Amino acid sequence: MKIKINQIRTYDDAGYRQRAACLCFRSECEAEILLVSSSRFHDIWIVPGGGLEPGEDPATTAVREVHEEAGVVGQLGRLIDVFENNDRNTRTYVYVLIVEQLKEDYDDAKGIGRMRKWFSLAEANRMLSQYKPVQKEYIEKLCQDQDHLRRVSLCGRTTLDSNFPTQISRFGANVCRKCQRAYSQQTCPSESCGFVRSEALGIDKQQLPSCTTPEQTKHWKVDNSIEPAKQLALDVL
Repeated sequence: MKIKINQIRTYDDAGYRQRAACLCFRSECEAEILLVSSSRFHDIWIVPGGGLEPGEDPATTAVREVHEEAGVVGQLGRLIDVFENNDRNTRTYVYVLIVEQLKEDYDDAKGIGRMRKWFSLAEANRMLSQYKPVQKEYIEKLCQDQDHLRRVSLCGRTTLDSNFPTQISRFGANVCRKCQRAYSQQTCPSESCGFVRSEALGIDKQQLPSCTTPEQTKHWKVDNSIEPAKQLALDVL
């Protein structure tokens, strides 16, 4: 169990304890989310987050907490919403964060053996519905967010689509390392990508046309594995 010595809790004017948390995503596609094991039960997975310290704003707390609990370094994005938990008398500011680095020797791994694991949104939604119904609301709110829906559309999947990674692996598609979408032709539709490539579905790695520049070559990766776990492990850093 995690114990913070001399922790000072902060409260808002309504008497709610203030917290902040992050939905940490592997890429801008917002398809895979990083959860951490509970400090009490290592087979229960939760959204990383914690209480504001004196003088901190919610965004600063969110970044600090995911670094301590999950070893995450990344780009903090938009605020999803502020969620009330009346049973625990808390208000939690929940942000989107795109993971850029995962450190191995993070504080909670050393201190309490906390683990971290990638889940699809559908898997995370099912997991949180069992043990953390308030945190499940984070994902439900995210899936109603127009910015998230735009990213989902660009990545060619449906929100909470747990079958999408399996479909990629099954066909041995070319996969964009940034947004992890498989393509059959034209360009990566992500606004931050836009690299042109030739048709790749159904051909092996040796037949795949080269990208036009070294930078584009690094940007693309072919994975013909039929194992979804390997597909999910694509390095997007």
